[in-house]
Order: sequence, then structure tokens, then C-alpha cells
Amino acid sequence: RLMLAKDSGISSVVGISMLVSVVAGKPLLTSALKPFVTKGDARRTAAWERLSAEPGRFVRAERMFTAVWGLALVTECVVRIVGAYTLPVDTMVWLGNVVMAGAVLLAIRFGGRLAVGPMERMVEEELASGRVQVERVA
Repeated sequence: RLMLAKDSGISSVVGISMLVSVVAGKPLLTSALKPFVTKGDARRTAAWERLSAEPGRFVRAERMFTAVWGLALVTECVVRIVGAYTLPVDTMVWLGNVVMAGAVLLAIRFGGRLAVGPMERMVEEELASGRVQVERVA
């Protein structure tokens, strides 16, 4: 049972680290999220930089994304540990993977809905406003 419970050790450390980073104001997933929102476009990257420089909805959404993933991983850890000590071992062998996959799918879904989608819209609005300036390197 301990061998089944230990599988969630890494995800719990990563999840707790994510939650601590949100509280500290330095969300761990910012660097992973940025390429998805900016899509490698210089104007979108400039809009990202402008929006993330000021406290507001954008920064809250950025923190929300990391918080969703942190909560998903910590919850997955708790569910797997409880399952390891309450369910039959042969059930938890396969159910542990299902729990992990479910946690990841839920984090993708809620992270997209609560953070990525709104952030993409804010970047588009920033581009439409005309306030974004891209510096050209000669």
C-alpha cells in the first residue's frame, strides 16, 4: 500500500510548490503558459508584457492558472493516498492512473476556461487598443 501511496509524492511536491508560488506572487507556470497565449508572435508577446506589468485581471488569471494546476495535483495526491489505504490493492493499481489522468484533464479544462481563454481575450483586446508597440531590432 505504501508503494501505491508513494506514487503521488512527486505530484504533491509539485502541486504544493505551485500553490506556494501563487501566494508568493511568482506563479511557476507563467513561463509554460506564455508561449500558448502569445503563439510566438512579437506583437502578442509585447501585449503579454504590457498586461503582466500591471496588477489586474491578467495577473489574476495568470495566478489562477497555476492555482488550478496546484490544486489538481494536491487533490490527486490526497485521493490516491486515501485510495491506497482504503481500496483493494489490485483496484488501486489501475485506478491510480485513472485518478492522475482525470486530474490532468480537469486541470486542462478548468485552467483553459478560467485563465487561458480570458488571457487570450485580454491580449487580443490589448492588440486592438493600439497601445502595443513592438521594438524592431536593426
